[in-house]
Amino acid sequence: MFERCFSDAEWDQAIGLALEARRLDVVEKAILQSGNIEEKLDYTYKISEDIIDNKEFRLAVLNLLVKLYEQQGEGKVNYFNLTKCQFFLRAPEAAAKVLSNLLDIDSEYLKAYQIAFDLVDTENQSFLNDVVGLLSGSNNSRINALSAILRNEVPRKLSLQFLKKNNHTDMLMLKHLMEDVGTKNSITHGACVWANGIMNSLTTNDSFLRENLNWVAKATNWNRFSATASIGMIHMGNCKDAEEILNPYINGTGPQASPYSTSGAYYAYGLINANQYTPEKAEFLTNGFRNSGNNENIQHGVGLGLGLVSMATNNDNVYRELKNVLYSDSAVAGEAAALGMGLVRLGTANEESISEMITYANDTSHEKIIRALALGLSLIMYEKEETADGLIEQLSLSKDGILRYGGMFTIGLAYAGTGNNFAIKKLLHFAVSDVIDDVRRAAVINLGFLLFKTPERLPEILDLLSESYNPHTRYGVAMALAIGCAGTGMLQTLPILTKLARDNTAFVRQGALIAMSIIFIQIADTFEPKVAKINKLYAKIIGTKHEEVLAKMGAILGTGILNAGGRNTTITLQTRSGNNKMASIIGLALFTHHWYWYPCLHFLALSLSPTSLHGLNKDLKVPKGFTFRSNMRASEFKYPDFLKEEEKKTKEKVETAVLSTTAKKQIKDKRKAENEKMDVDTPKPDEKKEDTPIIEDEEEKKEGNKEEEDNNEPEPMFEDKKNPSRVQIHQEKFIAFLEDNRYKPLLPERQGGFIILEDSTPDVEEEFYDDEEIDLDAPNPGLEEELEVPEPFDFDP
Repeated sequence: MFERCFSDAEWDQAIGLALEARRLDVVEKAILQSGNIEEKLDYTYKISEDIIDNKEFRLAVLNLLVKLYEQQGEGKVNYFNLTKCQFFLRAPEAAAKVLSNLLDIDSEYLKAYQIAFDLVDTENQSFLNDVVGLLSGSNNSRINALSAILRNEVPRKLSLQFLKKNNHTDMLMLKHLMEDVGTKNSITHGACVWANGIMNSLTTNDSFLRENLNWVAKATNWNRFSATASIGMIHMGNCKDAEEILNPYINGTGPQASPYSTSGAYYAYGLINANQYTPEKAEFLTNGFRNSGNNENIQHGVGLGLGLVSMATNNDNVYRELKNVLYSDSAVAGEAAALGMGLVRLGTANEESISEMITYANDTSHEKIIRALALGLSLIMYEKEETADGLIEQLSLSKDGILRYGGMFTIGLAYAGTGNNFAIKKLLHFAVSDVIDDVRRAAVINLGFLLFKTPERLPEILDLLSESYNPHTRYGVAMALAIGCAGTGMLQTLPILTKLARDNTAFVRQGALIAMSIIFIQIADTFEPKVAKINKLYAKIIGTKHEEVLAKMGAILGTGILNAGGRNTTITLQTRSGNNKMASIIGLALFTHHWYWYPCLHFLALSLSPTSLHGLNKDLKVPKGFTFRSNMRASEFKYPDFLKEEEKKTKEKVETAVLSTTAKKQIKDKRKAENEKMDVDTPKPDEKKEDTPIIEDEEEKKEGNKEEEDNNEPEPMFEDKKNPSRVQIHQEKFIAFLEDNRYKPLLPERQGGFIILEDSTPDVEEEFYDDEEIDLDAPNPGLEEELEVPEPFDFDP
């Protein structure tokens, strides 16, 4: 077969066969004899990601590709694929060497900047910090610029600036949520505070909290902890002002200092600085342990914050601090410490830590600690694939259902994004056979982590499970769809989720409502009309007085997620180049833990990714002279319209007439109808229509579109956009760069994120997008200065 492929010059087939047969010598021979080495190297790299299940062999293939890439002559090397291989191999020395060499070449150093932005997108701070420490070269200014990118200083500053200036959060929507929820129920009250946090995530806009202090102050105990922690979601990335913002809570300078507020502030500090470790930040948090007076509530917030800041750093000192708190055997403090230990050792497969955590899980009597340790073990095995099989087997065969629960997450995170058939079979087996509902639910949820790179497979796999008699399995189906299809807007998920949204069990309905928002986040109803139906469903559930609390909570959370990050962020678990986004995956994994502990909802903020296109010149500035075009109608990707007061009043009037009908009144009307010999079946079609508000007929959709076309003038089929601009993921395929523009993208095929530009007229003066200027296109330009450094506030009663 090989000889025939070689004689017929079928090089792709030869490479594919050689990979299937695990013949690296034949792979190398086919690439070198093909006559187009660069193309075949890129082809081999692509298929090695798709068809090789075994990690050890995949790494061997990548090592071969690195060797062949490095053998190419100057100007022929694909440095982008080379560094991607080095990232997969976790070879920071090799990556630093490539970047250092590029920095010393005047015609190539811009590639180093672009590669650095791509590496930052993986969110692996341990690898990035190692690369920064190994950089060398003769041009210090370029090294400093590259280091600033790799330390996430440049991307974070530009993203924060963009999200702050372009915040389109509908404050009236939040006001209506607050009015509908009231203060009587702590669950819906807490959900509304969280919705504000996620809607304003990364924008630094905490005006809702400041303007509604009396309402927010109704939060007590752990709800107060969550409310304070939501400040961390809002100011996420605003590292330089973190201590100033949170100082009133941490130092207890409010009228009535509360340990819950103090603890929430430490958690908020961790969220603001998540995945941005420095020794100073770690010391600030470890001092929180020492200043806590052994208060387990305060230690809980410190433990979560320390884990977030130190993600994947494998820092022994931080790990030791958390372990000491764990060994105090306090259920509340120990839970946070166990999660923090898992975050610190994230993806390290540290055998000593695994042994310590399993031993303690078997010794302690606290379920909260056991569950947190089980989840922490899964974090340690992140992306380890076959290396994790031993631990997976040990946890899966445990007599303790909580450890088996951790085993399911270990499968999902160890094989994240691989679609590994062995892992899928194992999860499906536990999903239908385990005697513990928690294990079944976790098994189904983790199918989403395995298949997020091939989301089209999920609806087919989960369809039968959605019919399960077990409500925990059905809830797991909703969450698996949310994780695997996050941000995709996949319509194939709606038949399943619509069915689950009508489920008899309240928590299943909650899961379906949350899943819809994660899947359809940032998708405009003009692009997909069914999004309008989802919004109406949320409004109906929130406004229904006697709706079950868990379902109402799901609708509130869903409303927040659909409008997350000022409507400028999405949820995606992989980079544009196909790498896993570490923080995003871990954020969603810990978010699912809200089943047991509502403060874990805040972890979802880790999964938010800004949707913007920033063109940067050689000085990493944003030139105004760079423009580009979206070859699609502007209305397809526009921001949702802001609510208006009169619309709300009309809506409330109509809904009040419907929702005020009590069960007693319905029975009375029914009896009256029977006495008058009326047909009692006539209302049923209308009732069914109300039960399925998401599904609409294609004819209805076409009629609506036709009516809209008749009422409006023809809209241009393109939109010219400035630098920077909001560009959604599903909009990127319509982005085109203008031929006559002064600036040309270094990578013409890249249509989103941070793009390095080549300047055709570098001697001509240029204007830049200034951090301090007021953006007149922002919805509330007058708030710009107010949002720069928010005034301290306290909502303690």
